[in-house]
Amino acid sequence: MASPVFVSRPPAGFSAQALVRGFELACIGFYRSLQNPGLFTSNKVYSLFKTLALSLIIDKFLWIVDAAVEKIVSSLTSGTVPTSTISKFKTHSILNVGVLCVCITKLLLADFEIFFWESLRFFDRIRIRSSKSNRQESKKVESFESILAREISNDIEVELHVKRQFLKPFLLSTLALALLRSLIIATVMISPLFTNIVGVTLFITCFWQFSFTVGGPAALGISVLSSTFGIVSQMNLLFHLRSYETVVKMLMEPYFTQVRFTKAERDTWINSRSGVLYGHGLFFYTLVTSFPRYSNLIFCLSNASVAYLITKITDPLPASCTLGSRHLSRWISRQIIWADRDRKLRRMFVEEEGFFPRFVLLDGVLPYDGTNGNSSSS
Repeated sequence: MASPVFVSRPPAGFSAQALVRGFELACIGFYRSLQNPGLFTSNKVYSLFKTLALSLIIDKFLWIVDAAVEKIVSSLTSGTVPTSTISKFKTHSILNVGVLCVCITKLLLADFEIFFWESLRFFDRIRIRSSKSNRQESKKVESFESILAREISNDIEVELHVKRQFLKPFLLSTLALALLRSLIIATVMISPLFTNIVGVTLFITCFWQFSFTVGGPAALGISVLSSTFGIVSQMNLLFHLRSYETVVKMLMEPYFTQVRFTKAERDTWINSRSGVLYGHGLFFYTLVTSFPRYSNLIFCLSNASVAYLITKITDPLPASCTLGSRHLSRWISRQIIWADRDRKLRRMFVEEEGFFPRFVLLDGVLPYDGTNGNSSSS
């Protein structure tokens, strides 16, 4: 009898269409965020430059370490070791520097979340105004204000504790994986006999990891394809998969810190939207890894884009929902399943209100003027 892993199917929320819609939401959310005047106040600009400066410092420090290591190794070996071989063990080769910068910054500062909450206010007001302008809309439109109110009263110490609980193990495991990658490369270079053993081990690991995300058949295809490019490519693929999943979790962290799902409910919520979340994360993960020195700046804007994503794939938490109430239980049961997923994904999100927010096309009135959420006319 075949093992369930080999015939496993991807989560219900994972599909090619969901990936495309998630990537679309990332692009639209990124562009819409730049239309938010609340992101260009002095405090927000200061936060942008502060996080950008930290990523530049970290990136520069790692380049200095790489140059020092190359110089030391060359002097000890009298130049017998080729530069191409030394480069395989540099920090920019064995570490995902962009994600590392984001993780360190998230541990030290709380500036990323500011852009999420600011953008959620902005997109929530756009959504409400768009619904009110539609005369066919008869039912009351719920607001995300109840979640926003929780953000204002959030305990910073508790938030930092949650961050450290999540990110410290990731940083430690990342350093351990980087060390393991270096040891494997060195072992294969010294003793080619281990190449086949390492290759088979990485093939099984790759298949096992991807089977939970894309299903057995697709995971088998990915594993076979990656094995044709060599051991280094297989290790890089596994390393990027882990970093990629971490970036997706970090992007959703501000929402989950205020919506009190249990671990099982959170996992079900993610599985029902996995395609959209991974498609959305792919856009920003590519930018973060491609431009590590600007990774913090990119991640600030990605947090702003996630707010747009939230307004499209979730329903607001009703104000009547209190901890332990039946209303809250019913709302959670509706959210973790995402019953209207097929209807939402069938149509391109940009078709709903155009590439510009509908309120701009209607009357040019900004829903938020950078103060306490008051409307202002242009």
